[in-house]
Amino acid sequence: MDEQQELGAAERRAPLGRLGSELAEYARLGATLAKLYFQSRVLIAQNYILSCKLRMWDAVFVYFKIQIFLIRLSYGFPIGQCWPAE
Repeated sequence: MDEQQELGAAERRAPLGRLGSELAEYARLGATLAKLYFQSRVLIAQNYILSCKLRMWDAVFVYFKIQIFLIRLSYGFPIGQCWPAE
């Protein structure tokens, strides 16, 4: 009789143990998803910063083209030859 009672108690504890391991697995999955979400937000921020830097460089290059145009114009080049080639 004692063996049957122990077996019955073990069967009742088995689902709780399985439930605990499943909940632990869900917690690990949730932590992984949170980590991936955070990393994606970091990448989005880095992408935005790099985009701003590229736009600043574009403005610098336009400034240099204007400067080249004005220098060539001041040296007497025809207007058609003043703008730098692409």
